[in-house]
Amino acid sequence: MKNEWRLVIGITIVVLIISFAILNGESVPISYGFGEISAPLIIVMGISLLLGSILTLMVSTSSALRHKKELKSLRKKVDNQAIETEEAVKRAGQDYHTQIQELEATIAKKDALIQQYEAEKSSNTYTDLNHDI
Repeated sequence: MKNEWRLVIGITIVVLIISFAILNGESVPISYGFGEISAPLIIVMGISLLLGSILTLMVSTSSALRHKKELKSLRKKVDNQAIETEEAVKRAGQDYHTQIQELEATIAKKDALIQQYEAEKSSNTYTDLNHDI
């Protein structure tokens, strides 16, 4: 059904163009600076349309290529930043784990000192009790 509508619309457009060409068949003078020619109006309009389409295509193509190049550059930049972010997270994680290990070692040393002081204190208390007796 969709293709049938396209066919109907296409035929309608072709009929309109042909009737437009028949209605605008008279010759018109065209001056281009150093000369003048005479051509049917429909030919002049067709050539103008063709040249305008080519010019539009060239401008849009160059613009599209520039945007494509810029997009590629930006994607590369985003990828590089993602890699840098991953590396920074890894470094931070490694630094964090190193710091945790250092703190755990410090805690273990302090625990050992606490146990040593508690042992000395309990032995001193035991000695003091023996002296009192």
